[in-house]
Amino acid sequence: MPKFSQNFLRNGLIADGIVAACNNLRCPHTVEIGPGKGFLTRRLLPGREGAFTAVEIDPEMFAVLKREFQDATALNIINSDFLELDLRTAFPGGDILFVGNLPYAVGAPILQKVLSFEGFRRAVFMFQKEVGDRLLAPSGGAEYGLLALSAQSRAKVTRLMNVGRGSFSPPPKVESSVLVFERLAQPLFESPAHETAFFRLVNGAFRHRRKTLSNSLSLSWGVERGLLEGKLRAAGVNPRCRAQEINLQKYLELAKVF
Repeated sequence: MPKFSQNFLRNGLIADGIVAACNNLRCPHTVEIGPGKGFLTRRLLPGREGAFTAVEIDPEMFAVLKREFQDATALNIINSDFLELDLRTAFPGGDILFVGNLPYAVGAPILQKVLSFEGFRRAVFMFQKEVGDRLLAPSGGAEYGLLALSAQSRAKVTRLMNVGRGSFSPPPKVESSVLVFERLAQPLFESPAHETAFFRLVNGAFRHRRKTLSNSLSLSWGVERGLLEGKLRAAGVNPRCRAQEINLQKYLELAKVF
């Protein structure tokens, strides 16, 4: 297994599909996360308008990229862990299209960092299919949870394509999905305080997802259950329901109560 758990994309048709999606989602600045040997970079770079930055954690791959793209003056290559990068300092202009075949182990944390960055406008990311399913999940099912609420509260999320294991080297043990994220034109959060309350609520609700909503919040927050049940009933929510039964809109409303 390569360092940093890399599974390099080798299917040109998949790469071309990702590039086509990026071409339809143009932004003044494109940031590729984890370009590896540059398989996707080679297709993204031609005709790319505006700035283009590639962020690669592996020093060996960074050296390969510097050599392969030494004549590409429009490409800025950074040798850094994206999760440790100060995005405001690195990309002060904002209005960014992020793209990448994300490492399975850190795909979700990278997405959370991107969605939380005010400079994010659009993104095209590859995840393992299970994570993609969870990001797209509607309320009521087993796959619905923090990932879905975190993404769908800040972006429109769609699936571009599923990708088989044979499209990578070495082949991973699971299938993958490419998802597209577009920042919502109208934010669902009315204020920073509303956003903070929302994430506190959903984290508490799903921390004990097998328990009732009132029990999970009581255990998570150390608050008397009866008090929580009264607030939930007043908001039109059955305290005995489970966290996964509450849809995004209702959580947004509840965040104003708690």
